[in-house]
Amino acid sequence: MKKKGFTLIELLAVIIIIAIVALITIPVVSHLIDDSKKNTFSNSVTGMIKSIEMYSTKVAGTDIVLDLSPTGGDIGKIDFNGQDPELGTAYINPDGKISIFMCSDEFCGYKRITEKKIIIEDRDSTTSNNFLSLDVQEKINWLNQ
Repeated sequence: MKKKGFTLIELLAVIIIIAIVALITIPVVSHLIDDSKKNTFSNSVTGMIKSIEMYSTKVAGTDIVLDLSPTGGDIGKIDFNGQDPELGTAYINPDGKISIFMCSDEFCGYKRITEKKIIIEDRDSTTSNNFLSLDVQEKINWLNQ
C-alpha cells in the first residue's frame, strides 16, 4: 500500500523557501510604502507653496510671516485643499519670494528663498528639531539663508 502526502523534510523545505521570499520582499515593500508617503508629503508642500503664491499676490510688497499650524489662524487665509500640516511657518518677502517649513506627523519639508528644491526629511532629523526650537525671528532668518 502506497501512502500519499508530503514528508516532513519536504514541508520544511517549502517553509524555508517561503521564509526566504518573505525576508526579501518585506523590506522592499516597506521601502516602497515609505517612499510613497514621502512623495505624498512632498506634493503637499508643493501644493502649499502654490497656494501661498496665490495668497502673496493679495499682500504684495510686504513682509508676511504665516503660521501654518492648525491653531495658528493663518492657514485659513490660504486656499489649500490638501491635508493641513501639523505645524509650519511660511515667509513671503517684499519681492514675493516664498520660503516654507512645514511638518506632518512623519516628515518635515522646507524650501528656503535661495533654494529651488524642496527638501524632505524625517521629522526627528537634526534640521527639523533645530528649526522647531527657534523663535519666530530666528525662523525667518533661517528661511532666508
